Order: sequence, then C-alpha cells, then structure tokens
Amino acid sequence: GDRIRLSMESNTDGYLYIFHTENNGEPQMLYPDVRLENGANKIEAHVPYEIPWNEPGVKNWFKFDANPANERLYIIVSRQPLPGIPTDTALVNYCGQSRCPWRPPVGVWAQVKANVEAKVGVVKGKSYGQKQTQTEQVAVTRGLGLDQSAPEPSVIRMNVSSNAPILVTAVDLIHK
Repeated sequence: GDRIRLSMESNTDGYLYIFHTENNGEPQMLYPDVRLENGANKIEAHVPYEIPWNEPGVKNWFKFDANPANERLYIIVSRQPLPGIPTDTALVNYCGQSRCPWRPPVGVWAQVKANVEAKVGVVKGKSYGQKQTQTEQVAVTRGLGLDQSAPEPSVIRMNVSSNAPILVTAVDLIHK
C-alpha cells in the first residue's frame, strides 16, 4: 500500500502530536507512538524532524490500509504538553494494556479542532515532493540545521500571534 513520512521543523521548542481521521470519522493518535522513542514527543526549535524517522537499515512509514478514503492528518505543535493526551510513560502504560492506538475523548478533540481555524500565515513553495538532498537527509538524522543552499519548504505555517500556545495544521490526502 501507499506510505508517507512527514518532514517538519518548528521555530519553537515544544511538543509534537499527529492525529488521523478517515472520511471524517473518529480520530486516532499516530504520534507520539510507544514504538517511537517510547512515546516521547518533545521537539527542539530549528531542528528538522522526520515522522516516523528513517534510520539506516529500517524504513519507518505511516502506511495506508487497502480501503480508499479521504485521509486527514492533524499536525500539532504546542509550547506545553496538551492536557488529557498521554505521552511518555502514560502512553506506554496505556498501550501496554493493548488499547492502542489512543483515541481522544470528545472534549479533548474539540479543543484540537478549535485550533484548526486559528489565524495563521501560510507561505507555499512552487514545488512539492522533491527528493531530499544529502544535506537534508543528514539534518533529519543528526539533528543539525539546514544550510542556505537547501531547497525551500513546500509549506510554511505560522500563527499570526507570536503568543499563541498551539499551531494545528490539517493535511488532506486522497487515498484511491
């Protein structure tokens, strides 16, 4: 089946969450995941990340199932851990009881969805889906910043207010 991996870089230290819905159905958390860093989700400013990461000899991907659907990913960067969402040891304990993937309660999900409509600035590049340069590959595996010769990002999203505690980006994927 089709597979994807996300590349991203935040301009602030914070916490990364990724949720998935299929045909506007019930959300489930893709990241953090206990199989990746034991459920840790802390990120550093100006460090490129691949989720799930690509390590030598292991190809980690988010994989689509066989059912065609309208897939939506919610990529969330918050300055503080989001209340009510298990990470680290709490997520390990939750998944240890064979209950993964974690699905947010209605109230928690309503807070996430409310931030999708927040005012943001968006800049889109002219090209999408370019193969990573060697510099980019090294940056995402070693936590190094990119140099000025690296290709521009496909999409840049920023909160209009520098005081906003959370940025939510929805990415729609049509799975045929």
